[in-house]
Amino acid sequence: MPVGERVKKRALNRELCGCFQMRFCIGAVILTGSLCLGFGELLVMPHC
Repeated sequence: MPVGERVKKRALNRELCGCFQMRFCIGAVILTGSLCLGFGELLVMPHC
């Protein structure tokens, strides 16, 4: 396999990993946000 193809495959793998990491982070933020909204009502009430 020529060196150029190896470099392209590595770059593609990095892009895919970055994409999955972004999706995971976005999913985690959404999940955390929805949990905070659910529990936030309980947490906010004593402060009122």
